[in-house]
Amino acid sequence: MREDVPEDCRSCGACCFGTPRHVRVWGSDYARLGDAAESMVHWTADRAFLKLVISRCEQLEHRAEGVACRIYDRRPDACREFIRGSAACEAELDRRNPVALAFLGQAVVDS
Repeated sequence: MREDVPEDCRSCGACCFGTPRHVRVWGSDYARLGDAAESMVHWTADRAFLKLVISRCEQLEHRAEGVACRIYDRRPDACREFIRGSAACEAELDRRNPVALAFLGQAVVDS
């Protein structure tokens, strides 16, 4: 595993940033989200996706210990299947943008 992969996802949240079609919400995910599902998703034609706010998942929040998912126990399968240190995780770390870094309270470093 790369050295820049955090020990705890709560200090990162890189995977919670993306485009409006970032996290697909399938039927079973929608059901798991319960009564609040409609307020958490946006629809593109007949497909549901978690809502984003300035390119971050609306469910990502700051907490004393770092960042956390407001719906962790009910999160969609796409989030459940995302493994810390996987190739997908490393790709998210590589593509973090200034908005993500600012939300996480990190300085933006020009490469």
